[in-house]
Amino acid sequence: MPKDQQAEYVAFLLEMLEPMGALSAGRMFGGYVIRHASIPFALIFNDDIYFKVDAHNKADYEAAGSEPFRYKKGDKGDRDIQLETT
Repeated sequence: MPKDQQAEYVAFLLEMLEPMGALSAGRMFGGYVIRHASIPFALIFNDDIYFKVDAHNKADYEAAGSEPFRYKKGDKGDRDIQLETT
C-alpha cells in the first residue's frame, strides 16, 4: 500500500478507535504502532491491524479467525510474534 494510502488508513483507524480516548500513532518497522496513554497496543502493516493479546483474550481472537503477526527475518523463515501485555 502506498505511504499516502497507509497514512489515510491509520487516520481512519484512529477515528474508529476514538471512543477509547486519546490515541497516537507513529511509524515503526515499516508500519505503524497505535498507542493509548503512551502504551502500544496495536500494529498496522499494509491493510492489517494486529492487537496485543494475552492469556485472557488470545482465544477470543483465535475464535474470530484472527492470526498472529508474522514476519520473516533473514533466512530463518516466518516467526509468530505474540505481543503480550505485562
